[in-house]
Amino acid sequence: MAVELSWSKDFLMNTTVNDNQKVCTDDQVMAKLKSFSCIYFVGIEPMLSKFYERFNECFNASADLKVVKVVSTTQKSKDDGIEAALKGVKDALIISAYNLYIFKDETVDNNTIINYHNALLPWHRGVMATVWAVWAGDSEAGMSWHIVDRGIDTGAVLVQRSVEVAPDLDAITLSAQINNLALQSLSDAIENLVHGKRATLTRTVDDELHGYHALKDRPNHGVFDRTWDQATASRFLRAMYAAKMNQVKAPEIEIDGKKHAFLKWKFKENILTIKTVDGISETIEYKDWVLPAKWSWLLLCCSHL
Repeated sequence: MAVELSWSKDFLMNTTVNDNQKVCTDDQVMAKLKSFSCIYFVGIEPMLSKFYERFNECFNASADLKVVKVVSTTQKSKDDGIEAALKGVKDALIISAYNLYIFKDETVDNNTIINYHNALLPWHRGVMATVWAVWAGDSEAGMSWHIVDRGIDTGAVLVQRSVEVAPDLDAITLSAQINNLALQSLSDAIENLVHGKRATLTRTVDDELHGYHALKDRPNHGVFDRTWDQATASRFLRAMYAAKMNQVKAPEIEIDGKKHAFLKWKFKENILTIKTVDGISETIEYKDWVLPAKWSWLLLCCSHL
């Protein structure tokens, strides 16, 4: 069954940058950009266009650089369209922004590639980083612009920006905040790339929650656990709210030995009510904790596979 709305694109298009970006006047940076055979932007719309426009505002106002958008159509790690567009490309700058495609080794070896990753590397490599940041209970999250090598999110980091994760913050709102940080820091990433500057990383990966996450991975395998305490239940629901944007498969609850996908859930004082896509209602009472009022009737607009 599918419950689908156009909310995802509307949300992404509302991502805005609240700063006064100046046109680059660094001659060394501009000379380096002009030396590339071409500058490619690779990723998923509508966010890709945000980065493309940002770049042109900062670096291409009058430089007449050759800049090309390559739009991902599959939103997967393999994309025949991207591979065809980049086949045989050499000596180019490729800016990977809001992108799931994994570049071929030949493309990595023959070009300069930088990538926007929505986590404070080396934490949360892979996909759905904001989901995992909320689930892990991170007090701080953020983004990294890094050089792409043959690994996944393992290249040298050019710049990082962080934001506080408030106790009631969900993965969707966190994604919007981090997207803004990435847009704001694009020019810094390119300037650091040209000048050979690298960020100093202060985090280490000490547990699986902060390690690599594949597309198939979900917090607690995507299943809500009735035995959780209130804080854990909150983290799970706020993380899995990303299902509203089809970033992750909808959460499920097991009833009578069968898993049922969430349609929506509601907190009223200390009572959690869950409704599933097949019409089942489940009520769970918590003894000593109340979720903020904003967590009332959260409707999931996602595909249920």
